Amino acid sequence: MYMVLDDVVLNVDEDALREFTPGLMKARGVFETLRVTQGKALFWKEHILRLKKSLRALQMPFPAVENILSRRTAQLIDLNHIDEGRLRLSVWTKHRKIHWAVCTAPWKGMSPRKCLRGLKMIIAPQRIDESDPGVSLKMMAYRPYYQSFLYAQTNGYDEALLLNSKKEIVEGSRTNIFWVSDGLLFTPALKTGCLPGIVRSQVLKIARRKHIPCRTVCAQREIFSKAEEAFLTNSLLGIVPLAEVGGVRIGRNKKKGITGILENAYRKLGG
Repeated sequence: MYMVLDDVVLNVDEDALREFTPGLMKARGVFETLRVTQGKALFWKEHILRLKKSLRALQMPFPAVENILSRRTAQLIDLNHIDEGRLRLSVWTKHRKIHWAVCTAPWKGMSPRKCLRGLKMIIAPQRIDESDPGVSLKMMAYRPYYQSFLYAQTNGYDEALLLNSKKEIVEGSRTNIFWVSDGLLFTPALKTGCLPGIVRSQVLKIARRKHIPCRTVCAQREIFSKAEEAFLTNSLLGIVPLAEVGGVRIGRNKKKGITGILENAYRKLGG
């Protein structure tokens, strides 16, 4: 497997790639995870804009000329023969120097069976500090989210739901969350501490185009007992139905209604 490290192409093994995993890598920096589809990085511009915003917040410079970074990424996708996969772009500081890396790997997506039945979430014991400005950034200091995901996996769940200090719904350990109630679409407001996800943003745009009423809110977990539909979003999964949260079954969950409309529209964007 090839990766790019500080503009140098390296042939590495899986163990070497693991060293660059957010939550395991002890460094000050940020990262972006992108989906590769048909050999292209999906929503590249949006991810780069968010990366730049995160770097400015940390007072770190962008590590390379953008068109060079784009060419290197395309080269890496080609070298690894990635048609459908995932890509991670990382930027960090070490010994007062800025470093960057691009890693790719094949990724076939979630099984159709699991998508059909919907995902199951457990409530994570970790809490998000919504007053911390770092929660809006995809930082290398990702350990609480990484631990939450492991907690879910260990207990037989697909994902973990994180709450903030007010016990408000925030997000999944690696996803944003939406739900439908009384025909309205809801998602946690950014002030709850959730990440401004790329697919989250796309869903909000689609909802406006489709004239689907949408609200960003601060809400407690009890709302799921009345939710008619729910789904999760991230750059790899796109939009995937949610069947259960903390032991509470979610409505019909048959990939119809608002979830189905949004899925179809998102798929047309390449997701």
